[in-house]
Amino acid sequence: MVFKNVVKVGNTLWNHKKKSAAGAVALQGDVRAFYARQAVKYGRESLSSEERPRRVTVLANIYANNGRVFEKFATNALPLLHLGGLEVTVIEVQLENLAAEIDKTEADALYIVGGDGTLSCALSGIFKKYDIAPLPIGVFPGGDNNRSLLSLVPEVFSLGEKDVRKFCESAMALIEEKKRTVSEGSNEGQQFSRPIYGLSDFHTGWFLYIELRKKKMWYWGRIKRRFAYFWEMLKHSPVPIHISASYEEFCPGCNSCRPPVVSSEKPQWKWWYFIFGSPVHKTPPQDFSEISNENCHKLHTVDLVGTDTIAETDTSKIVVRTGGSKMNRFDVMREGWKRCKMGKAVTSADPMKFYEHVLEANAVTFALDKLPELVRKFSVFGEVYEVTDDLLNKRVRFEVTNKKLDIYLPTCVRVEISEV
Repeated sequence: MVFKNVVKVGNTLWNHKKKSAAGAVALQGDVRAFYARQAVKYGRESLSSEERPRRVTVLANIYANNGRVFEKFATNALPLLHLGGLEVTVIEVQLENLAAEIDKTEADALYIVGGDGTLSCALSGIFKKYDIAPLPIGVFPGGDNNRSLLSLVPEVFSLGEKDVRKFCESAMALIEEKKRTVSEGSNEGQQFSRPIYGLSDFHTGWFLYIELRKKKMWYWGRIKRRFAYFWEMLKHSPVPIHISASYEEFCPGCNSCRPPVVSSEKPQWKWWYFIFGSPVHKTPPQDFSEISNENCHKLHTVDLVGTDTIAETDTSKIVVRTGGSKMNRFDVMREGWKRCKMGKAVTSADPMKFYEHVLEANAVTFALDKLPELVRKFSVFGEVYEVTDDLLNKRVRFEVTNKKLDIYLPTCVRVEISEV
């Protein structure tokens, strides 16, 4: 009975595919119209004669995904920025060189249009010059995975490929000035000519391999990701992966790693404080001079064994997780399908149960010489690298830095499809 119903639905969609496509386009138009009504409220706010509209410089990688990313931006986000009363300048150039040169005299915010690689390229240019980004940054979720954004707001950026709400929410976060301060991660290795910076993670293992294979299953449509787990585990058995790692133990702060606080004289009281009130003084930084930690930056070595290894930045530390060491092909298939159902692109849907080894570090160095030939790949900040023969004896270092960035991020999806 169920099979007959599925066949019936498939035949209906095939016989009326033009109507189905038209319905999907109409729904997307209704969603855009909803967000346009939200954005225009900000555009109609009056400004005084001394104020000027907020200036946003859009750095666009027009070649990302063969131009499809820029097309999505121009259709879904750019109209909202204009309706929101922003003064928008779109620049299509090499991002790394330009991102470091734009400052507060030219713009009030940057908006990066591209994938994870584009974002990492722009951040590397900025933090090559600054420790704290001079301008807040918004990011358009146009990449295939958007791993950087997924790790920050999964409930928004895990929406489907054709769900335009995540594009609109990204633009609305910029219009509404919803900001969050995040710390940058840095990655170094012989395959990189210099340190690169980004917001997401280091990832390797069988789950990364399958996630990369799903593109080749495009003809399966919306179930291509689920089918990729089924097909790859039908062909291969997931032998556990061994990774040698050395890491610096995480220290939240002590007199060895934190500089002493320079005491400043308390300002004298003035008589006019009676009239105008006393000035607001900044909260002094925490004093770590009395805190000692024998294990501060202590080096450890560990052998990580599992089917999945991931290292993520978490405020001021790196969290390394490894799991699935006893999984067979059916276990990997089930875990992959759970991730599909929960919208998880990187981490497990049940982390407490899946990850067997969790450690916290200031920095971690991976040796990837024992990766099976089939899965000799790793991703850093969303960019995928292949471990070729000349890199087998090389190492990859991943660390959290003191570099800070204000990023525009939505907090939730404000409308359900059924409400549009």
